Amino acid sequence: MQENSTLKKGKGQVHLFRCGKAFLALDVNSDTLIEISAETYDILKNVNQLGELSLSEIPQANKEVFNELLTLYQEEALYSPPLVYPAEYPPHLQGMCLLIEGRCNLACSYCFVRNKTASKRLLAMNSEKARGAIDFLFQNSPYEEMEVDFFGGEPLLNFPVLQDTVYYGNKKALEEGRKINFTLTTNAILLTPPVQEFLIDNRIETVLSLDGSEETNDLYRLNPQGKGSYKTVSQNIKEYLSKNPPPFYIRGTYTSQTLHFTDSAQYLFNEGFPVVSMEPVVGKKHSFALKEDDLPEIFRQYELLSQWYLEERLKGRDITFFHFLLDPMRGPDLKRRTGGCGAGREYIAISPEGDIYPCHQFVGETGFILGNLSEGLKNIELRNRFIALDFSTKDKCLQCWARFYCSGGCHANHYFANDSIYLPDDLECALLKKRLEWALWIKARLKQSD
Repeated sequence: MQENSTLKKGKGQVHLFRCGKAFLALDVNSDTLIEISAETYDILKNVNQLGELSLSEIPQANKEVFNELLTLYQEEALYSPPLVYPAEYPPHLQGMCLLIEGRCNLACSYCFVRNKTASKRLLAMNSEKARGAIDFLFQNSPYEEMEVDFFGGEPLLNFPVLQDTVYYGNKKALEEGRKINFTLTTNAILLTPPVQEFLIDNRIETVLSLDGSEETNDLYRLNPQGKGSYKTVSQNIKEYLSKNPPPFYIRGTYTSQTLHFTDSAQYLFNEGFPVVSMEPVVGKKHSFALKEDDLPEIFRQYELLSQWYLEERLKGRDITFFHFLLDPMRGPDLKRRTGGCGAGREYIAISPEGDIYPCHQFVGETGFILGNLSEGLKNIELRNRFIALDFSTKDKCLQCWARFYCSGGCHANHYFANDSIYLPDDLECALLKKRLEWALWIKARLKQSD
């Protein structure tokens, strides 16, 4: 058997998948993506199963196809060797989440913050704590550019502190020759003209919560009196959009009772919102969480959305579905590809009391307190666990074809699903891999149209 006429799997990995009538192959290590014929699909499937395949074993009609695959193989674009990646990551902070307000002016039934704090007194962060958090970030970050996210509850209920924090942070950054990028996650109820002007003047990027049409949104996104939020939120966002604001996107949520997220995404795009995300409620402890029985319908929804989205993009429509963005999920940095979620390593969250957590989803989980603003990062053992977390520390991820896209996934979601930051949730992984396949299909089709 001649070496140069044999396809060998070796330690390489090629993921084969179908989207509609299309056959695709992704080389996991090199990120080579090709749309292939059914015959090529069968050849590569045999290599995956048998470990190797030679030219002499191929029918005459398929020898030309096989030779094309051999060329890609010899160029290390198929079954490419494993990547060498760093085993350790520098624990340098680059960003933080400030939970500046525990209260909310809505009572969304699926809200993880509301469900976690229902029996607790909800606090607001004062300016002293917020300024102390900014000081902590500057003291512990070596980067010229940093990120601060305002989160809640509803952060705009504490707008004076938010304003003061932005002014203080920008002043400090100017003095030190550095920069802070501020972001805000809000339900948009208080997105009034004065607030809009402040956000625009200070280039604050926003995540705006809206689930879709009035009927869909008002199933869950209600005020404490049980009335829907759609009309106020939609009007405020449209007014904000008319002022050419800094980058923002609409974040919708879908549950086991509202699986028709394709309709919701299309509705939001057609309302004039150019960037949309539809996020699932996951976690075994949540009454609205998706179930395994929901997967066939969710997969159908991704197919419907992908086909519609591709058609719109090919027409020249400038829209973006957040989960079809592949480059930001990977980037050129191998550390980002393998390290993934930076919670507890390069990103932390600060509670209103000044306690430090790995990220905002852990706030209130006392077993995950890393320290506090007055004493610093004291729980070194926990911090080191998060610093070391990547897909190589999660057994389920080691041979997963999607590992360089999700990089081990969300540590918080894993914990709330399985009581372990090392054990990914099977259902969440299934969702991620399915939407990745459709995102790759879109990428291949858009490339063909260039």
